[in-house]
Amino acid sequence: MNEKSSDLLAITGTAAMIGSPASPSPEPAPQSVRIVSFADPGHPQIAREFTGVTAVGNDSGRNLIFLANPEGIWILSKQPAEDPAAAKAYQNDVIYDH
Repeated sequence: MNEKSSDLLAITGTAAMIGSPASPSPEPAPQSVRIVSFADPGHPQIAREFTGVTAVGNDSGRNLIFLANPEGIWILSKQPAEDPAAAKAYQNDVIYDH
């Protein structure tokens, strides 16, 4: 992954979607899109890679991202990750403060 030439497409929870930059030519070139997990911030990992992507769409109302590549159309759902500290505080509140 070339960090200097990547475009940030979306962030949700502990993951980010990163794509290769758009081609400066009139004909858009296929790009690669990677979903990177930051669950362990010190060691980010590529969770999924889509190659040959020719179109990316975003439906922010339904929290969906659409990708088109030679394999077909992919529909990705953006869902926030749980905050472990907030979940623990909520569990503590339910158990002790009801």
